[in-house]
Amino acid sequence: MNYRKLPGIYDIENGESLLEGVRNGDTLSFERMVLGHTRIAARIVNSLAQMWQVWYLRSDLDSVAYVAIVTAVNNIREQRLRHDNFTSYIACYVRGYVREEIKKAKKYAPLEYELSCVDYGPAVFDALDEIYSVCHSATERRIFDLRRQGCTDMDISKKLKCHRSRITQIRLELKARFNRKAQNGTKLARTVRCDVGESS
Repeated sequence: MNYRKLPGIYDIENGESLLEGVRNGDTLSFERMVLGHTRIAARIVNSLAQMWQVWYLRSDLDSVAYVAIVTAVNNIREQRLRHDNFTSYIACYVRGYVREEIKKAKKYAPLEYELSCVDYGPAVFDALDEIYSVCHSATERRIFDLRRQGCTDMDISKKLKCHRSRITQIRLELKARFNRKAQNGTKLARTVRCDVGESS
């Protein structure tokens, strides 16, 4: 989603009058407040997706963020907000909802998600063998397995008790090896872009 194309809250109208309208139950003000925070929500989703390396969940996270906005604005309409900083209130809701969705989804391996969305035919059954073939040590294979489980570089560094920069270095080397192999004819390069290809 290109959040720059979304309307900002202050592109719509004065914040104080908008807050007053929502608190008074005005439907149009409710809709404007929801719409006005979509850009902020998209920025939050973009930031958390990058932090947690879960770009493959982006569509789901956008939906969750929208639900969070509506929930927060509904709370404002029901007079649950005790101050006037409604933007901060809504942003906290969005962060909380998106983080919870990421935590629930991290138990699913990015590789399996990729393979479930793309039909590679018989090649699917050889996917792991193709990927493991670029791992030259047990440590490299362990790193790849942890990435498949949804772990970030920081998570892996804690599990393996080594510096995060070393994990990143190994991951990028695995990516480079696989890309070189992919150029020689394999069709599976896309299956690891979420596992060894995203930055932390």
